[in-house]
Order: sequence, then C-alpha cells, then structure tokens
Amino acid sequence: MMTEKDIKAIHALFDECARTPKTKEEALFLLRNAGILDENGEHTEPYKHLGMAVKRFNEQKAKCTK
Repeated sequence: MMTEKDIKAIHALFDECARTPKTKEEALFLLRNAGILDENGEHTEPYKHLGMAVKRFNEQKAKCTK
C-alpha cells in the first residue's frame, strides 16, 4: 500500500512532467528512477494498483475513441 510520502512523491513527479514536456524515454527514466517502474517497464509492487488503474483507463479511452 502506498504511504502518504509515496503519494506526495507521485504528485511531485506528475507536476514536474506536466510543466516540462518529456519524451517517452525521459518519462520512463523518471518513473524508473522514482521506483514506480522496474527495468522491464512493469509497475513495482507498491504501485501494482496504479498499473491496473492505468490499464483500465486506457481500455475505456480506447472504447470511447472507436
């Protein structure tokens, strides 16, 4: 489960990404460096539920754009 510290770190990371355009490689580097993604691009254990939420969001988005 994510702690308050984890949540604040994610918010800071997202804020930084929103302010400064990133390439896909830069974004992946930031997520790996923050410990959210592993070397294979999979969500690390504390962030597994975040990965599931992103997957569901993308599935719903795909349905809406068809």
